[in-house]
Order: sequence, then structure tokens, then C-alpha cells
Amino acid sequence: MPWDNRYGKLAADKPHKVKVISTYTTDWEGIMGAYFIFQSGEAWTAWDGTGYGYATSHTSRYAEPAGSRRGASHWQVDLSYTQNWEFVEGYTARFRADLFNVFDKQTGYNYNPYLTDDNFGEARSYYNPRRVQLAVGVKF
Repeated sequence: MPWDNRYGKLAADKPHKVKVISTYTTDWEGIMGAYFIFQSGEAWTAWDGTGYGYATSHTSRYAEPAGSRRGASHWQVDLSYTQNWEFVEGYTARFRADLFNVFDKQTGYNYNPYLTDDNFGEARSYYNPRRVQLAVGVKF
């Protein structure tokens, strides 16, 4: 039956997740921040329609119990720096710089589940690469 092997771990199951957030205010009133995250890899399952009488099938036909496989775990570090300058009473200029995924860790996820496909088990999506975001603003 199509519902066979549906019992098990859900696709988004990530049993281990750790987040650490820290900030530090410098002597010159600059604020530095760091954010670290670690999470387990996602659970996934091979799909194969041959056991259901289909040579190929694009419908989820589980070839094994749900969540039998697990992808690679992911971790990354993000950094930020914020500086405020009060240049006239009631007017403040702000500069902020963010550096996301400092070590450029591009772990794969969303694995190809089709057992008969040449790309079976390969990641179809990846976490975002390293990037920088700059912002300037005026508060009045």
C-alpha cells in the first residue's frame, strides 16, 4: 500500500540543535555580536515504486521506513558590528555590518530520494554561502 513505511522520523526531524549568542560592548561604544548554531542533519527516506508495481514513480513510494537515512549536520558562525554616533542633540547615525556564515560552510540538504535516479542521495539544496550586509541609518 502507498502508506507503507510512513511511520518513522519526519523529514524535518533534527534532534540536536544548539544556539549560542553573545555580545560585547567596546570602550568606544561599538557593539560586537556573535551567533553560533549547530544542528543535526535532516532525516530522509529512499523512494522506489517498483515494490508497488511501478517501474518509476514521482509519487512518494517509500522503499524503507520513514527517516531511515540522515544527512550531514550543519554549523555556522555569524558576526555583527554596530556603531552609533550622536552628532546633534536628538540625531544619531548608525552603521551596522553583518558577516553571515563566516567559515563558508555550505552543507547540503533536501536529498534526492528517487532510488532509480542517477543522482540518488545527492543534496539538491545548500545553506547560503558567506555574505556581507552593510547598513547605514539616521535616527531623529
